[in-house]
Amino acid sequence: MKKVIAGIAALAVLFVVASCGGVSEGDLVGKWSVDPSSVEITMGDGIPSEMKKMVKEGQKEMEQEASEDLKAATIEFKEGGKLVISAEGESQEGTWSLDGEDLTIGMEQGGVKGEITVQVEMDGDNMTATLQATEIVKAIKKAMKDEPRAGEMIERMTDGMDMDKMAEGTSISITFNKK
Repeated sequence: MKKVIAGIAALAVLFVVASCGGVSEGDLVGKWSVDPSSVEITMGDGIPSEMKKMVKEGQKEMEQEASEDLKAATIEFKEGGKLVISAEGESQEGTWSLDGEDLTIGMEQGGVKGEITVQVEMDGDNMTATLQATEIVKAIKKAMKDEPRAGEMIERMTDGMDMDKMAEGTSISITFNKK
């Protein structure tokens, strides 16, 4: 379970980095690292209390165990809408585009292409990115729409709970520092 939570948190961190609020494309260009102590998870009313407790405990463990790994992770926004995410000695390329306060990141994972949009705020060399869980749900549904067993897979992932209801009001915010 720790690895699942850490994996989900790492994925969320990578996608969250992609957002931008009231910022120009030039402000984003460069290499950014995450501030592990800045991770803030807000859980909506649709999440069962036992799951909220489990997430909070998982967040504490992640802060303790993954802090150094997160500090070493970077995302580099390049001119022309290209990006490179690097973590644990591996890199993955993707794309980015900015529309006002919305930053859209596109990546391919295991042959599945996906896009996610996040919102960011800039304060000098610090960028705080917020990813709404509803955006994650939208991306999952879009990526899985052509998968014949998508309904079954989503059912297993959520253990029969209403994914849309759980996502409402749920978000993760992270601050990144320009290197």
